[in-house]
Parts: sequence; structure tokens; C-alpha cells
Amino acid sequence: TPGLVLLASGGLCEFCGTGEDLLEDLLRRGQLMRAGPEQALGRLCDLAQQRWRDEEGGLCDDVTGLLLLWPSSDEGESSPSTVAQSPQHGGAAQAAHFAAPVSYAPAPSYAPPQPA
Repeated sequence: TPGLVLLASGGLCEFCGTGEDLLEDLLRRGQLMRAGPEQALGRLCDLAQQRWRDEEGGLCDDVTGLLLLWPSSDEGESSPSTVAQSPQHGGAAQAAHFAAPVSYAPAPSYAPPQPA
């Protein structure tokens, strides 16, 4: 079973809408399945930073994310997970592959807190 887990800071989620909106940004704008997790997470962080600047007059909160991705067994992979870390201070994202099996359970939808 394919799956992904995104651990993200409040700064990454602040202007991303619902969990479904965030997933849409990751899959479509980030081109997760075509470009891979490193590129997708980098694009998602860039998008979040731009939204912050647009909404807050050039200010931007901490934008941090960790993306775990594992392909379906149909793609010929056993069950590795790919970890992509969001770039820090303009650095490049780093990835590592792990051979440990990963179990997947759908998570409930996430809606970031709304400003008061």
C-alpha cells in the first residue's frame, strides 16, 4: 500500500487551508509522484513562504517539514520509506532510504488553527 506522512510546522500549515488542500499542494504543485519527495517538499515550503509574505507584508514564520513516502508494492519496491527534510536557511533538502517496513493507517483530516 502506498502512503505518505507529512510532519509540518505551524508556519508551513498556517495559510494552506485544510489537510486536503495541503495534500493537493503537495501532489499537484509539488509534483510529488513525478519529481520525488525532496522536490515536492521544497516546492511546498516555497509556496508556504510566498503565502506568508503575501499575507503578512513580507514577514514569514518558520517553515519546516518532514515527508515520509513509500511507494506501492506494484512499483517493484519492497517497503522502503523515503525521508525528505525541508531546506533550512536556503540549504538543499536531504534524503535517506530505510529498509525497515512501514505500516500505513489513514490519518484524520487536519485543519490548521484559524486566527482569532
